Amino acid sequence: MDGMNLSEALAIKSPKRNPIDLVKAIEEKAAAKTGARGIFAIGGSAVVREADKGSNWSNDKAAGVDQAKLLARKPDDNLPQETEIFFGEPYEITDIDGSYMKIKMENGDEGFIESHKHFPVEDTDKLKRDVKVVSSSALVQDDTNGNVYRIPFSSSIPNTNDLVGGKISKKFSVGDGDFKSKFTLLSGHTADIAKTKENNTIENLAKRIRNFVGSALHWGGRSPGHSDASGWLVSLFKTFGVQLPHNTGKMATAVKDKNIDSDKRIDGDLVFIGRKNGGIRHVGILAKAKDKEHLLQINGKAGFAMSPISPEGEIQGFEDHEIKQVSRPVNFFAHKKVSK
Repeated sequence: MDGMNLSEALAIKSPKRNPIDLVKAIEEKAAAKTGARGIFAIGGSAVVREADKGSNWSNDKAAGVDQAKLLARKPDDNLPQETEIFFGEPYEITDIDGSYMKIKMENGDEGFIESHKHFPVEDTDKLKRDVKVVSSSALVQDDTNGNVYRIPFSSSIPNTNDLVGGKISKKFSVGDGDFKSKFTLLSGHTADIAKTKENNTIENLAKRIRNFVGSALHWGGRSPGHSDASGWLVSLFKTFGVQLPHNTGKMATAVKDKNIDSDKRIDGDLVFIGRKNGGIRHVGILAKAKDKEHLLQINGKAGFAMSPISPEGEIQGFEDHEIKQVSRPVNFFAHKKVSK
């Protein structure tokens, strides 16, 4: 190292980086505008803060409310968790306040993320069309800086299908222009959601549900280990190409095939329940065993649980509830051969 200056010595130990103009990158990030598109690629996942309070803040900002009052109510880390955003998921910016930006996710969920986690990208439509979904926990390496991220179940990565040495490459890129970063998938399994016949099977449903066994209730969560009643279903059905909102009531409205008759229910149907004199309050997924039905769901008492459903429609642990709606986002038996 004789004759080297400090910057040269540091460069030897620094991981290889793309020729990114750091100053330009910072300026571009700061100049993000409403309507701009982005993709989450700064780590494995991030909390999306509740949008309701922020929505009032956004409206008042537009109406010219006193700045001091705005500062007292601006988005911050004290806002409740609304949902989570995972690696590779695209969004649109709908409002900006320096350190926070309000985003709208692909499934319609809205909330605030920290502005420094914004990763600009122009062609989010391509990301929606040409993507694989992680069907287990996985590890990716950011080849621009050497960082390794654990990315959650149902994260998205580009569907490259490039061949290297006769094998499908595990390398992929995210972003546009100066913000393009290269990654390597180090471990984990992916699902090609475009191949419905191979992907949308009852066997795959069972495998992917196992990711959530043992999960505890965590408000606003959708990751294995910590999720709420609707969040785990958002992630689960995303791996089968179905985007559902992270809210039980909105999910009941958004899902297709809303009124499946009791004698036509099958494994994988969504079961929405609520108090007998009220509306929908909870949701789970139907699991059948011979002539018995069970509700797989996450609740505050037991976390992930399997609750028997009686022939009369009563759910164990929810004696004051009744089934309000049964829906079928995916028919997991559509391509299964039925023996005669």
